[in-house]
Amino acid sequence: MNLYNYLVESYGYDEPIFLDELTKSLSFMKPNTIRQNMARLVKHEQINRFQTGIYFISKPNVVIKSNSLSINKIISKRYIVKENERIGYLTGLSFANSIRLTTQNPVNIEVVSSNTSSVKHDVDLKKVVVTLKKPKVKISNSNYKTLQVLDLLNSFEKVSEKSLIEAKSVIAAYMADSKIQKQELNQYLNIYPKKVALNLIEGELYDDITQ
Repeated sequence: MNLYNYLVESYGYDEPIFLDELTKSLSFMKPNTIRQNMARLVKHEQINRFQTGIYFISKPNVVIKSNSLSINKIISKRYIVKENERIGYLTGLSFANSIRLTTQNPVNIEVVSSNTSSVKHDVDLKKVVVTLKKPKVKISNSNYKTLQVLDLLNSFEKVSEKSLIEAKSVIAAYMADSKIQKQELNQYLNIYPKKVALNLIEGELYDDITQ
């Protein structure tokens, strides 16, 4: 088996390759054999090592080959989307900044993800720290935006530079294509602190995020 060709066909260029996932995919090979082969490919400059356990292949036939990898790609592939299914989402200041409720840049990128066994812990990606949090409920393509908004309302005063009323149009626009049934929203509200429901009412958002 030509490992390099397999990597190109399976992952493409400038995409993260996680050693633990690769080892599972190639279960017919010994883990140590895979590690040795990856080290050989790095030595021959066929692939790049981002950091321990994370690799990528630079695009060939370019004047200046990239020796780095997008942090956002790593976070997305590892903690947010797996095989086209949502398993996580941005939260905290990271989310508030992404929808322009604040100009503050987070020190850590906060992510709620099913791909963690701890309630909360930090992962270092070179100079970037990702704070992972375990979800309150199963995350899916249909509910992740709702959970993002409920998390936002739970820490609204800490992460938003706008008032609830000022944020109403922003949140409504974000939820426009992802509204959920009122019954489902009420079930989620039961597992959040009461202030989330109060902020939902105060911000006149209940009807904006339900159908």
